[in-house]
Amino acid sequence: MMNKKEIVFVLGASKTGTTAMTRMLNAHPDIFILFESSIGMSSQLDKYTARFLGTYPDSRPLFSYGVTPDVFYPRLQNFLANKGYPFKILGTDAPLFGINAKPIEILSQYQVVYMIRNIRTWLAKNATIAEYFTDNDIVCLAIDYTIAFLKSFLLPRALKVRMEDIIRQNDTIIDALSSFLDVPMRPYLDEWWKVSFSKGHPKLAQQWIETHLSGSFGPRGVEDTEVKLASHPFWDQFLPIFDTYFQDPNIKVDEKVILADIERLKALKRFSPLGLKETYLQFKTIQLYPREHLRKKITKQIGKEFKRARGMLKLLMRELFK
Repeated sequence: MMNKKEIVFVLGASKTGTTAMTRMLNAHPDIFILFESSIGMSSQLDKYTARFLGTYPDSRPLFSYGVTPDVFYPRLQNFLANKGYPFKILGTDAPLFGINAKPIEILSQYQVVYMIRNIRTWLAKNATIAEYFTDNDIVCLAIDYTIAFLKSFLLPRALKVRMEDIIRQNDTIIDALSSFLDVPMRPYLDEWWKVSFSKGHPKLAQQWIETHLSGSFGPRGVEDTEVKLASHPFWDQFLPIFDTYFQDPNIKVDEKVILADIERLKALKRFSPLGLKETYLQFKTIQLYPREHLRKKITKQIGKEFKRARGMLKLLMRELFK
């Protein structure tokens, strides 16, 4: 029977490295992390859970609304073991809960890897702008994002990981995961972004890897967003609170201090609405691709252009020899 230390949740807002962390953990042969599956915490069947059910229709008896992790994951472990995959640690990546503090409290009895990104770049990233309308207002989102982050410090078993450290200090993160989960991560995670699985492997059941490129980058050394902040009273009052926790995300902080900081953050909603143009002098998202993907993309584009040119040549020849 699994114990609660063998159930792991990857939390954090979208675009904070949750996909990369899921890819990292799944590079280990003893670990199986579902992708963006809100098992038992949503009244609707999410897309990637549906894909898992599509691959394994006989797994349907495992699922039900309201099923708790301590019931679901041992069932899933037994199900996969019977198919020849005896995983020791199981869990899910749930980025949609990254600005909602309630699930953090629900999952407090399990292992949590909480992903965080510097809020300066996160708010100004194209994907964040599109999803949360930060061009109109950054204040409410910045505060909810940070409150969820602060509440992760109240969890008894949580490893906070900065996305920037995966990019620049990958080895440090691998060692931190080894210590936190009490599982040797080397050599399996040494080049986690290159790890692939054979056809039929359950880690391919949800068909997410090929469409989520951020999980394939590895420690690329550069970020995808560049920003320059404007001077504003909101930043003056907000950033000192955020930076206290972000600069050392695994420091021990007294609960009373955390709760007081949360109340200070809530009070800053008086600055809303406040858009990007008022709080940034400049912001730009840079499209980054893994080298192999870029090669494939260029090759595909050349193929399309060649096919189009060949079609035009055929039309021209028909006109000439009418």
